[in-house]
Amino acid sequence: MGTRINVLFPHQLADWSNREMIMDLLNDTLPSVLNVEAYWPEKETAKTIESKTWVARPPHPYPFTRDFDRYSGPGPLFVSVNPSVAHLRTGGRWRGFLSIQQLRSVHISAFLSIANAFAAPTMRLYPDNDLIFDKFAEGGDFDACSSILDQIYDTPIPLEENIDPVLAVETDTGCPTLQYIYTL
Repeated sequence: MGTRINVLFPHQLADWSNREMIMDLLNDTLPSVLNVEAYWPEKETAKTIESKTWVARPPHPYPFTRDFDRYSGPGPLFVSVNPSVAHLRTGGRWRGFLSIQQLRSVHISAFLSIANAFAAPTMRLYPDNDLIFDKFAEGGDFDACSSILDQIYDTPIPLEENIDPVLAVETDTGCPTLQYIYTL
């Protein structure tokens, strides 16, 4: 298993717990999200991932109940929403995002589509990190989560459409730890 791509953004949802409204917003993103799924060769996708639409997932059972709702979609893409922040996790690997142009392009398009659907003014992209997800799951706002991101990954780098050839080479020997920021 590899380190996954994660995205965090503040949302402007009037009611973050209105699952029907969020499903409508997510379903509006299907054209770009389906491009992520189409990127993966059939042999590389799990046969259990057959969804061509978004699905609202049940809440975590007690005692693991947390203040966020979960959704999964094609790609695979997984969105969790708390009162002020949305967290997106992908099936795509961080090293691939840094080094494979087509993978990067289809994912950026999907991320922007989802962030725009949630009226997010900015987003942060980073590799898996339990500390950040735990802060999100506790109901942490974007500033609290961003503070942890900055402590771990230092100053965010502006997200560019094209891969950085220096970072791409670094993925041959490890997983570069950095974060990107994008203003919508």
